[in-house]
Amino acid sequence: MKDNFDAIISRNTLFWLLVTNVAVLSPLYQQATLWSIGICAICFVWRVGIYLGKVAAPPKMLVTSLAIGAAVTLALVSSEIGLLNALVNLLILGYALKYIEMREQRDVKAIVLVGYFLIALTLLDQQGMLNTLHLFTVVIINTGILISVYQDKSNKFANFGFSIKLVLQSLPLAILLFVVFPRLDPLWLVPNMKSATTGLSDEVSFGDISKLTRSAELAFRAGFENFDGSTTGSANQDLYWRTLVMENYDGKTWRQGPSIKNLQRQAFFQKPQRDKAILTGQSRKVDYIVISEPSHQKWLYGLDEAFSDNSQVVELPDYSLYSLRPVDQRMSYRVTSYPDSVMEPTLKDNTKKLNLALPPNSNLKTQALAKKFAQDYPEPQVRLNAMMNYFAEQAYYYTLSPPPVGEQQIDDFLFENRAGFCAHYASAMVFMAVRVVYLRVW
Repeated sequence: MKDNFDAIISRNTLFWLLVTNVAVLSPLYQQATLWSIGICAICFVWRVGIYLGKVAAPPKMLVTSLAIGAAVTLALVSSEIGLLNALVNLLILGYALKYIEMREQRDVKAIVLVGYFLIALTLLDQQGMLNTLHLFTVVIINTGILISVYQDKSNKFANFGFSIKLVLQSLPLAILLFVVFPRLDPLWLVPNMKSATTGLSDEVSFGDISKLTRSAELAFRAGFENFDGSTTGSANQDLYWRTLVMENYDGKTWRQGPSIKNLQRQAFFQKPQRDKAILTGQSRKVDYIVISEPSHQKWLYGLDEAFSDNSQVVELPDYSLYSLRPVDQRMSYRVTSYPDSVMEPTLKDNTKKLNLALPPNSNLKTQALAKKFAQDYPEPQVRLNAMMNYFAEQAYYYTLSPPPVGEQQIDDFLFENRAGFCAHYASAMVFMAVRVVYLRVW
C-alpha cells in the first residue's frame, strides 16, 4: 500500500466518518461543556451538508476563528470545570474542527488518530460491559476508516472484515504487553474494593471492605465568626458535618438518590438553590468559613442547615453543599448554618418512597429486632435512643479490620460478628429505624 496524502477522500470514507463522529463523541457528553456540544453539532451538520452536496467546505478563516474562540472560552471556564475536563474538551473540539475542515486523506489519518485517543479517554470513566462492547465496535469502525484510505472499495462494508481481523490479531499482543510490560506508576488508579481508606466515596458497601486504613490527611478547616466577635465554635456534639447523603440501599450498597445525582450532573448549567427566606427569622445561626483541602471531588462540608453565597457552591435539596468544579486546590467558602431549623416539615412523596424502601427479604433477624423495639418503645424518639443504647450496652466492638459478612450483611454484623467500623453501625441503626417507618438520612 502506498501513501497518497493529497488524494481526495472517497464517499465511502466520508460516510463512515459521519458514523464514527457520533459514536466517538456521544459517550463523552457528560464531560463536554455546552459550548463544545454546540460546536460539535454545527460541525457535524455542516459535514452532512458537504456529504449530500448541499454546502461547500468552510473557509479556513472560519475554522481558525472557531478554534480561537473555543480555546478562549475553555480558558475562561477551565477553573469551573477543572483542568482535566478542560483538556478533554480541547481534544473534543480539535476532533470536531479537524473533521469539518478535512479535504485530503492526510486529514483523515489525523482524525482517526485523535479518535483513538478519545476512545481511550472514554474507557477511563466508563468500563461497564456494554460500554466496552460499544467502544470495541467504534475501534473496529475507526480502523476500517483507516484501511479505506489505502484500499477504497465501493461496498461500504468491504473494509470491516479486514478491520475485525486486524483488531482480533492485535489482542494477543495487547495481552502479552499487559503481562510483561513494567508496571509504572499510573496517572489514575482503580480502587481495590477489598480495602479502603477512611474518607469520602459516593457509595458505601461495607461487606466488600475487609480492611479500612486510617488516613491522617487533613480534609478541611473551619473558622467561626460569632456576632459578638468571638471565634469559638459550637460544642463538639453539634459539629456534625454534612457532606454526602446516601438514601438508596439495595441490600449491599448505600448510594446517593438518583435525583440528587442528576442535579449534580446538571449543576453547572442549571444551579439549584434552596429557599433561605423561611429561615431568616431563626433565633440562632452560625457563620463560619470552610477551607477545603484538595480532594479532586466536588463534595463540600457544612453544618446543618447550610447555605453559601459563593457563586461556585450549589445548595442541593438533601441539604448538602456541592462545588461546581472539582476541588483540585484549596477552596475557601463562607457558610451560614441554622442548626435549630426543621429541614423538611412536610416530606415529599418521592422522598418518603426512597428513604423508607427496603430490599425484599433482607436481613430478617434485624427486622425482627426492629419490630421488638417498636413494641417496647412506641414513642419514636425514645425508640431511637434505645436503639443507640443497644450498641453501647451489648458486646459490640469497633475495628478497622472487620470479619467478612455474607448476603445478609446487617444480620451477620448484629448477630454473628458484632464488630465493625462506622458504616456497619450506621447501616444497622438506619435499617432498624426504617423498618419501623422512621425516616433514614445519614
